[in-house]
Amino acid sequence: MSGGTQVTITGTNLNAGSNVVVMFGKQPCLFHRRSPSYIVCNTTSSDEVLEMKVSVQVDRAKIHQDLVFQYVEDPTIVRIEPEWSIVSSQGSGGVSRKYMQKQALRDALSQSSLWNVIALLELMIYTPPPFFLLSGNTPIAVWGTHLDLIQNPQIRAKHGGKEHINICEVLNATEMTCQAPALALGPDHQSDLTERPEEFGFILDNVQSLLILNKTNFTYYPNPVFEAFGPSGILELKPGTPIILKGKNLIPPVAGGNVKLNYTVLVGEKPCTVTVSDVQLLCESPNLIGRHKVMARVGGMEYSPGMVYIAPDSPLSLPAIVSIAVAGGLLIIFIVAVLIAYKRKSRESDLTLKRLQMQMDNLESRVALECKEGTERPCAGGHVPYACVPDHTRTQAGPTLATPERPEASSSSP
Repeated sequence: MSGGTQVTITGTNLNAGSNVVVMFGKQPCLFHRRSPSYIVCNTTSSDEVLEMKVSVQVDRAKIHQDLVFQYVEDPTIVRIEPEWSIVSSQGSGGVSRKYMQKQALRDALSQSSLWNVIALLELMIYTPPPFFLLSGNTPIAVWGTHLDLIQNPQIRAKHGGKEHINICEVLNATEMTCQAPALALGPDHQSDLTERPEEFGFILDNVQSLLILNKTNFTYYPNPVFEAFGPSGILELKPGTPIILKGKNLIPPVAGGNVKLNYTVLVGEKPCTVTVSDVQLLCESPNLIGRHKVMARVGGMEYSPGMVYIAPDSPLSLPAIVSIAVAGGLLIIFIVAVLIAYKRKSRESDLTLKRLQMQMDNLESRVALECKEGTERPCAGGHVPYACVPDHTRTQAGPTLATPERPEASSSSP
């Protein structure tokens, strides 16, 4: 009923004449453009919900055809979810406007909707550069009625007196998805603060009642911030080791929790599986080797913490191999030195033992010789010296060599 619908009337030779008037009953349809095969006009508002007869007049000639156009009730918005997003403005680390426009145009083309593409091109041309940020922020699900009648649905947020918009995609009569518009904040803005837009709503053709949704408390949370891979910007890893991206605000502090942002992490050209906490993002490293650029994408922002170098999967690195070889050589030299010293010490011990053995043998030979010479030389008085008699001789002859007792002398004389 609010109008704003772009209507195409097809035919032949429609580019003839100069003045084109299109009426839907008593309601004019504002002429927009034409060609030999079609006329495009925009409907105006109507107070009634009914079918109206379509009439086309070119100069003074009227085109007679039984065409009707039906006015229906305006679309409504029943619920949106979630009621939050991240700021994701260009001044706070977002991607360039040119990149975002290309991304949005690619999305519109993928929808195969001519009206989405035309509307997007018009926005790119007529919207001032600082405030047109098609950043592709948090996806927002929207439920309502008669949503399939809207040709170019858009979502809007007004902050600091400036309007920010993004496009939506209609799924059916009761549901559509939108990308939350980004906020263009000044360079003095504190990145850790939450923001509430002054106005938040939808641009659905000429429906004025949905430009501002009074029943929503849409909130913008600070952007995620990532840290670089050290001063060199290069992170060295082994194959299969996860890549850790440190940062803050990686999970919005939404009341009730259980919220998440759609992170995409690319290692080179390959995406990796992502696990997110508030202060770090864990990326399961893909099956790659060599040096690759790491790129994190979220909410229309792109950030590269640096390069990752994944070393080939070898048992030992070259420095380790050199170190082991040097240590092994030193160990062998030490063992050889110990063996040589032990051999020399053992030889000296053997020589000492042999000298002692020879001295003992000489001593025993000398003692035996002296004993032999003593036994052959008689003692004075014709007796054998006691000291020269062998032990066994002394033992056996002891009793026989005892001095006989001399008889005591008688006290009387014979």
